[in-house]
Amino acid sequence: MNTTPRGPRFGDLISRAQIDRFVHWWISELVSLLPPRLRQLPRFGIERLILQIEDPELVVSECKGGVAREVGRYRFETSAPGETAVAAAPIGSLSPGSSEVVLRLSALQALCKTLILPQAAEENLREVLEFEMDRQTPFTAAEVYHDFHIAERIAAKQQLHVKLVVVPRQTLDTVLDRVARFGVRPDVVDVLEAGTTTSLCADPEVNLLPFGRRSRKPRWGRWLNLALAALAGLLLLTAVFAPLVKQRTVVAGLRTSVDEARREAEAVAELDKQINRFVEEAQFLIQSRRQSPSAVVVLNELTRVIPDDTWISTFELKGSTLEITGQSPSASTILGLVEASSLFQDARFLSAVTKDPTTGKERFELSAKVTSGSKP
Repeated sequence: MNTTPRGPRFGDLISRAQIDRFVHWWISELVSLLPPRLRQLPRFGIERLILQIEDPELVVSECKGGVAREVGRYRFETSAPGETAVAAAPIGSLSPGSSEVVLRLSALQALCKTLILPQAAEENLREVLEFEMDRQTPFTAAEVYHDFHIAERIAAKQQLHVKLVVVPRQTLDTVLDRVARFGVRPDVVDVLEAGTTTSLCADPEVNLLPFGRRSRKPRWGRWLNLALAALAGLLLLTAVFAPLVKQRTVVAGLRTSVDEARREAEAVAELDKQINRFVEEAQFLIQSRRQSPSAVVVLNELTRVIPDDTWISTFELKGSTLEITGQSPSASTILGLVEASSLFQDARFLSAVTKDPTTGKERFELSAKVTSGSKP
């Protein structure tokens, strides 16, 4: 087991909310140092425009530094033969090329559902959701726009918790047409669920906007801001954690030396155990040999107890077990003579006794335990 102490993880020390606040503060400080003319450039303006329909008005909010501020309400006016919109130019002027426009639908306009799927479905998740659409929702895949967000991965159960968001095509097409009359085209369409504490400026988890209506805006300004913030954060982390890293390096070196010494000590201890085990095994063999009668003693005793009208054809001594085969006028008599000897015990036949038609004697195969010379 690696006993090297782990250093503190960055995620354990600073929460995501703290990181966001620091990034927004740092960007605002950088922007404040720029000349006023440069601060008016689009990339230093609004980060995100939020559009919400609250009939009969379109509510427009801007996000700066993670804080939402309502900038206007634009009323839909209805007149024959169709619906028109007023104040289109002001909304269009609020949408610079580098900012992101998000249309947030209400919870009543969409269906949000959390599904539990096997982890193997992640590779083709969109196709799986389209296949399951009519079973999980009242709609078919052709009737809705949908997107998903993986809320959680449970490795122990090999499951995915997938948040599926569905909106009828007719509903979203109507909303997009109404918003388009104000001269603004959203980049993202998501749903602000009822009863949640999600910030209005939170990053969208899904995008219900049809692929054919999505536009690609240059976002190099945002990436520049993020790069500057990341560089500043890196410098700050270097100043804070450099001493800790140096100390950890020293401790890691000492740990390595201690681990090497420990491994050598364990190897010596294991070698000592092996030597002791070999000595014990050798002593056991010597003691066993001393306690067991030799083959000469066993053969001599067997010759003494077996009568002359019996002969032995095989003699085998396996440790303390004796096995013999032979022929005798009475095999049961031989079994009794062997059992009566003080050198043998537990005498028994290993197979059935048969009669040899040539000699007329009984064939036997007998086994017995060799004792130390005295029976219990």
